[in-house]
Amino acid sequence: MTDQRPSRRNFAVLIAGVAAWPGSAVAGSSKSPQSMLLSLFEHSQSACAIGALCLNSLPPGQTARALTEAIVAAAALDAQSLKSRPAIKQRIAEQVARDFSEGAVVNVDGWMLSLTETRLCALAALSMDGTV
Repeated sequence: MTDQRPSRRNFAVLIAGVAAWPGSAVAGSSKSPQSMLLSLFEHSQSACAIGALCLNSLPPGQTARALTEAIVAAAALDAQSLKSRPAIKQRIAEQVARDFSEGAVVNVDGWMLSLTETRLCALAALSMDGTV
């Protein structure tokens, strides 16, 4: 039987993909906050695989709505910033740095992720499952 967990390389590529996410503006976008957050991932299947592990590391009963609201609130994403991918990217990156500096980290299968990264990946998993 093969190990179905993401490799360290795949995991690092996924997180780097979010950090290096191309920043084109989406002015006037009518996309939901959840879809704007999910658009951060270039490789949605990898995000979902890691997200399943993240879900196991968070308290039970997480919902896509609750995760979206927590991410939006923590990163101080308002209606205007949610229209701009560069603004979302910047605020998420700032929040991830704050998470690490404040010790808001989660052990996900041996990886120390910021709470924000964990929530983002868990959101991807819930979205892929259709439990949105």
